[in-house]
Amino acid sequence: MDTPNPSVRSSAGASPAPSAHPQVLLTLDDLTQDLIWPRLFRAASVALSPSRLCMGILLAVVLGLLIRLFDWLADRTVGGDASAAPVARLERHVESIIDPIAAFNAPAAAAALYHLVIRKPAMLLIDHPLAMLVAVPLIILAIAALGGAIARSAAASFAAGSYTPWPRALGFSLGRIGSLVGAMLALPVAAWLICLLLAIAGWMLLNLPVLNVIGGLAYGLALIAGLVAFMLAAAVLLGGPLVIPAVVCDGADAIDAAQRSFAYVIGRPLRLAIYALILFGLGVAACWLVAWAAHGAIEFAGASTHAWVTPPADAPAPGWMARQTGELIRLWTLLALIAVSGYAISYFFCASTILYLAIRRVSDGQEMSDLSPKAV
Repeated sequence: MDTPNPSVRSSAGASPAPSAHPQVLLTLDDLTQDLIWPRLFRAASVALSPSRLCMGILLAVVLGLLIRLFDWLADRTVGGDASAAPVARLERHVESIIDPIAAFNAPAAAAALYHLVIRKPAMLLIDHPLAMLVAVPLIILAIAALGGAIARSAAASFAAGSYTPWPRALGFSLGRIGSLVGAMLALPVAAWLICLLLAIAGWMLLNLPVLNVIGGLAYGLALIAGLVAFMLAAAVLLGGPLVIPAVVCDGADAIDAAQRSFAYVIGRPLRLAIYALILFGLGVAACWLVAWAAHGAIEFAGASTHAWVTPPADAPAPGWMARQTGELIRLWTLLALIAVSGYAISYFFCASTILYLAIRRVSDGQEMSDLSPKAV
């Protein structure tokens, strides 16, 4: 006779047996963990880190002082001509290339790119050599040092989830300052050299009656060289933000960083443009919110603290202490406004770093969480 198993209940009052495959609730992170573009939206929060924000504020202050130095030196060069403020007109030159691209005007866009990357720097060097030789190298060094520090800190936070103190991040970028500066200059210098060689060849072959025929026959080679220079100039605009992340993420030297940037622009232009547009739109929204918060703090603090401050109409001119109080208030207000620029700078380098890791993942198949041992 079989002995009944006490672990088996009758079907009348039995409770359902536990499933061998328990249900798993899917989250949004589970659905998007293999996608790249949703990770781009972390750039706004990564840029808001206090250490990266402070380095962005410091870089904003340094760049502001160096730009004033550039304009002052340029003004001295032209004998006090107020129209010589080339750095102050940089926004207009950038718009001159954006508008033709938006209008799908290829000839105007190509001419604007040549003017912005090739002709304008040459004109500045000829017209304002002191400003170009003194202020511009200092600007490049400041961007390389502090921008590299922000990018290094952002890479460690985004890729490895680790915190990098600002002295360590700044020391990292200073230790690789040669590679950072070289990477920033490699692409534009290469484009300048090709255009300079073309100018020399044109002067030699297109001026004399006999040689100009040879120059005309060989003009096809000039078109090929012009195409290379155009691609390098386009890489300056599209891939320029990638060179500093290439150094801090992969430990690349100057040439390798420039080559990586150029290869990503040429190899994945559409994907790079899409990711860049996403980050640009996010940056505009994030910077507007930060600016709104800063102006809100200024408005609420100013209106509230002065609500009951009503000096009499016949009060004498403010004394020394009142004037100093006003200067201190203006200083704090200016610092709040500079913080907006600091966040924009921090966002630019954080977004550039995330963009580099994303396009590297698409092009090379390397995980976005991978950092080269050379960059540790």
